Amino acid sequence: METKNRPAREVSAGNAGNNANGHVHKGIGSRSDATGSSLVCTRAPVQDALMTREDIDTICAALPGAHFANHSDGGLDAWKVGDKMFACIGLSGDGVSVKCADVQSAEFLIEIGAAIKAPYFHRSWVRVMFADKDADEVSERIHASYGLIRSSLTKKAQAALGPWLQKQ
Repeated sequence: METKNRPAREVSAGNAGNNANGHVHKGIGSRSDATGSSLVCTRAPVQDALMTREDIDTICAALPGAHFANHSDGGLDAWKVGDKMFACIGLSGDGVSVKCADVQSAEFLIEIGAAIKAPYFHRSWVRVMFADKDADEVSERIHASYGLIRSSLTKKAQAALGPWLQKQ
């Protein structure tokens, strides 16, 4: 298992305007003119973008002491604080699994449609799907999970991480 801060992914000209699901974020696009014969360079409209793997990596990397753990066996990629996981992304890359305060909180999020059951995880974990979720909602779930895991570390380990201003 390799543990390190996850490097930023390179963006090529072919995917600069699209996320992994093919949804347009913003950027340069092209369209046909009225006759359909020539292409005109235009700025693509900004749409409500779905969360991406890169967005999750950015949110997690900004948290004090967070580090990326890449499992070389091709399994789950995880973000950890100390040696404990607080966010996990599977091979499908369509959501992030996070810890809730308790089973009841997880069940509530599932019941209201804010998350689904996280496969293979304890019942206190949920999977927040990227589709139809805005960045603030996903970021809030990641921060809550990080806070829970961070608070379970020893006081000495918490102090070594540095200060963290919790989102209100």
